[in-house]
Amino acid sequence: MIPDFPNARQAMFEIWSRALFAGLNGTDPLMSEIPVRVQKEGNAAFVSGNEMEYKKLSVRSSFPMRDAEGMQLDEFLNNAFELGASLAREQAKGMFKKLAEPSPHTMAVNFERPLKFQQVLETWGKMEMSFGDDGKPVWPTIFLGNDLHAEFRIKMPEWLKDPEFKRQIEELISRKRKEFDEREARRRLVE
Repeated sequence: MIPDFPNARQAMFEIWSRALFAGLNGTDPLMSEIPVRVQKEGNAAFVSGNEMEYKKLSVRSSFPMRDAEGMQLDEFLNNAFELGASLAREQAKGMFKKLAEPSPHTMAVNFERPLKFQQVLETWGKMEMSFGDDGKPVWPTIFLGNDLHAEFRIKMPEWLKDPEFKRQIEELISRKRKEFDEREARRRLVE
């Protein structure tokens, strides 16, 4: 009979779990921003103001069987990490599908090329914006493809140097601040 090593098995399980959750929580930019919350009842959560039912996801992983040969630590951990990363990709697909449904919090955006400041400003104008404790706006997140993201990172600093663009942003912030204050006042009345 092969000996049983419960302490070693438990330690391996804990290391495997840490690698799996590192892949799950740290590889996808969208999913890594969403805090994990334990939900003890129900089968749905609220995402961007809408209910989203949980869907079962599954991913697979395997490693080769070798006769009388163990596995290197990096192979063991990489297998768990990749499994977590695969699960994060599957979760992100479902989340993007839900976020593509229009709401005050989310909306699908198609920017025309070349990217123009007015497109970005109009998009932010349609979205709900909140403000931090310091009074500064918390800008809505826009997910862009790699090419468009690179273009945005180059153009935004240029736009912010233009006085007319600065004025338009200040007007947007002022309008969004008023909307935010009204929302917060209504929320406090309800509580």
